[in-house]
Amino acid sequence: MLDRVFPSETLPVRPNAPSSAAASPKLLWSHSSTSFQSGCELDCPASNRREYRMRSNAKLNRRLVAQYQKWMVAMHYATVTKSMYLKVLNSFLIFLGERSLIRVTHTDIRLFIADASENGATLSTVYRSLGVLRQFYDFLNLGGVVDYVAPRFVRLRVPWRNSLRVLNQEQVRRVISATRTRREKALIEFFYSSGCRLSEAIHLKIQDIDFQARQARVRGKLGKVRLVLIAESAANALLAYIGA
Repeated sequence: MLDRVFPSETLPVRPNAPSSAAASPKLLWSHSSTSFQSGCELDCPASNRREYRMRSNAKLNRRLVAQYQKWMVAMHYATVTKSMYLKVLNSFLIFLGERSLIRVTHTDIRLFIADASENGATLSTVYRSLGVLRQFYDFLNLGGVVDYVAPRFVRLRVPWRNSLRVLNQEQVRRVISATRTRREKALIEFFYSSGCRLSEAIHLKIQDIDFQARQARVRGKLGKVRLVLIAESAANALLAYIGA
């Protein structure tokens, strides 16, 4: 029997969004914002200055994204969240080409959103991308790299979300009766009884469950641990599954 109650092969983890804006990242900056600008441009021939400047901008952009990646690690962002943020930022770097991140205006942000929308991105996708850029430029602003947060001056229509209705007791009974395996029944009973998130159920271990007290210790967002109560029917379903 595996150590975890519900192995995660068939349970995708939803990404955990950061709960609040990051604190001041000044300690992560090993150099001031001006140190990224090199005076070597003065030593280059006039015909090569523009090409050098573009290469320097692209290098600076990558360094700024790398610094933000370190900050996400320091803030203990979920792996899926970090991956999604980096995907958006890399797309933005491709859009900018060899222009500098530091000199981006709200017009550039609008053009990026328009370009993504023209290439098939949904309203929810570009809305999420705008949120990532706001977080990133908040980070740059707190570090003294930019004077203002350009994405904060762009507004999008809020995507419509179709919130599902809560199931009543009869509907829940029908869902439980429709389960075909002990694993499915234990999982549905546990969700309904405890109200846990999917990620909390995935990381639940057998030793975290107190069957006598009918409670479980789960680890939620940012590693926070809490106790949840489980019904007798859920405890019996879990025992039947674990003993299978």
